[in-house]
This record gives sequence, C-alpha cells and structure tokens, in this order.
Amino acid sequence: MSYPFFHLALNHFPVIGISVVTILLGVALFYNNNFVAKVALWLSVLFALMTISVYWTGKNSVAYVSSFSNVSPAFIASHMEMANKASISMGILGGLALLGIVLFWGKKEVPKYFSAIVLIMTLVGTVFFAKTDEIGSLIAHPELRANEAQALTAPQVQAFNSEDSQSQGIISSSPTLELQSGGKQ
Repeated sequence: MSYPFFHLALNHFPVIGISVVTILLGVALFYNNNFVAKVALWLSVLFALMTISVYWTGKNSVAYVSSFSNVSPAFIASHMEMANKASISMGILGGLALLGIVLFWGKKEVPKYFSAIVLIMTLVGTVFFAKTDEIGSLIAHPELRANEAQALTAPQVQAFNSEDSQSQGIISSSPTLELQSGGKQ
C-alpha cells in the first residue's frame, strides 16, 4: 500500500465529516440541543485530526501521481492550492471546536453564539473541501476533464493545454476552455 492508496482511502472522511458536522450544528441550533452541539464539537476535532493525515498522504503522493503521462501538473497544483485552503479552514475549525470543548467542559450548555460561529466555519470549510474534491477528481479521471476543466483558471488551462497537446489533447478541443483561456491556443 502506498501514499496515493491511503490518500484516496482517507480523503472522503473530512469531506463527508464536515458536512455531517454542519448538519449537526444546524440541528443543534434549530432545536436548541446542547448534546448534539457537543457531539458536533468533538466530531470537528476528530475530522480536523483526520485532515492532517489526508493532507500529509496527498503531499507524499505528488511525485508518484506526477509520473503518469495523463496527469497534468496544472491539475495537481490547483488541487494542492485548494487542499491548503481546506486544511487551514479545517485546522481553524478543529481549534475552535477544541476551544469550545475546553471552555464549556462541565457546563450545561454551549452558547448559541459559539455554535453559530462554528457553523459558519463549517460552511466555509465545506466550500473549500467540495472544490478540493472536485479538482482532485479531475486528476484521477481524465474522462471528466473535457466537461469539468473550467475548475482551473485561464493560465492553468493554457499551461495544461500546452502540456497535454503533446500527450493526448483531451482539453484543447473544449470550446469552453478556449473561451476561458482567451481564444484558441
């Protein structure tokens, strides 16, 4: 088993986990349920810790994945950039949740304002993780690239088109990409 194997096996936990925490915090706020709020805080810490291993295995997978002829460095760079943002947001969420666990340990309730702040952070993290996941899927699934390559910025598309035209030309024929990158290559 290798870093890419573990990265692919583990990366779903924080992505799904942050969504579960978001739902739990919404339920906790709506129904004023402190038990659910505390469970959400503990799960936030757990998923933040799992994010460390996902990020680490992803970093250590780059050299291996880059060796494949159908993988573009532009997709990897874009995925890594978004993974940085997602990991930072999850670190902030985990730290905030841990702070809440410590501050409200032994107390009957978690204040609504604190749960609301954590909920906002989960929403931010959910956006970053969804985008990271989307771009990551483009690395491993060339069949998605022609329809989903708009996830990249115009300079990244230009770099990909120039790299990829030599190997297989999957994206260079996409009219969406031609418009986004400022015209035909």
